Parts: sequence; C-alpha cells; structure tokens
Amino acid sequence: MPTKFPRNFSLDRYLGNAWHLIPESGPDQVIQVRFSKKVARNVAEVNWHKTQQIDWNDDGTLVFSAKVKGLSEVSWWILGYGDQAEVVKPTALRKMIATHASQIAAKIRERLTHLNHDSLLNVFQLRRHRRQRKIDSIAALLRLAALAGANRRCLPRSRQQRR
Repeated sequence: MPTKFPRNFSLDRYLGNAWHLIPESGPDQVIQVRFSKKVARNVAEVNWHKTQQIDWNDDGTLVFSAKVKGLSEVSWWILGYGDQAEVVKPTALRKMIATHASQIAAKIRERLTHLNHDSLLNVFQLRRHRRQRKIDSIAALLRLAALAGANRRCLPRSRQQRR
C-alpha cells in the first residue's frame, strides 16, 4: 500500500538543511571543515549540500562551509575523511568528531590487544604442540628400536649375522 503524504507536504521543507536525510531538531548551524591538499579536489568536485561554499587556500587545502540542521549526520561524513579533515567550527562538532575518533581508536587498541594476546597464545600453543610431537616421535622411535632389538634377539643367529 503506497504511503500517503499530506496535501501540502514538501520534502525540501521537511528536510530543511539536513545534511542528507536525517533532519535534527535545533537551529541551523554553520560548519567549517578544513580539508588537506590530498582530498581537497575530491571535496570540491561534489555538490555535497545546497548551502555549501568552498574557499581554496594558497597551500592547496580548502575550507568547506555549509549551513546544516543537526551535526550527527555531517559528522559521519567528516569522519570518512579521517585525518584529512579538521573541523574549524562549531566547537560542538569539533568535540563530537574528537569523541568519535577517540572511541574508534579505543576499539582498535582493544582489538589489537586481543589479537596480540591471541597471537602470543597461539604461538605458545603451537610451540607446545610441536614440542609434544617431537617428544611423541622420539618415544615412538625408542619403542621401535626396543622392538627391533627384541626382535633381533629372537631371530636365529644366522639371520642376525646377515643383517
């Protein structure tokens, strides 16, 4: 069944200055993000938002500005550029990005710690397994040697001398 919208519904009015699809409550805010030379051309080539402005710096970096409603959705976009993007303003967005980056780093450190711990554990288990296999092999050889010696004593003297 198709969705029915009110007669005077306007998607543009509903979304307002949302970054893309998620309008948030609160006033519109001007954001400024400085992008490194490495990604500046990519940022400049795309029409990201209807209010965007691009200002090039002499060093090849650019400052991207836009008036957005809500910071969460735009923060995800900024995080996609990693260390190639730096929020200039507002302070709330700068803090939001810093918090996200810290949480990402903590997750990575935790995972690396588990990987290192698991890797060391696997190495020790592998070494123990290899050592045990060597011991088992030596024990098997000793048993074979003992059996061979016992069998050798059981053979008639004429066959022992031929070997």
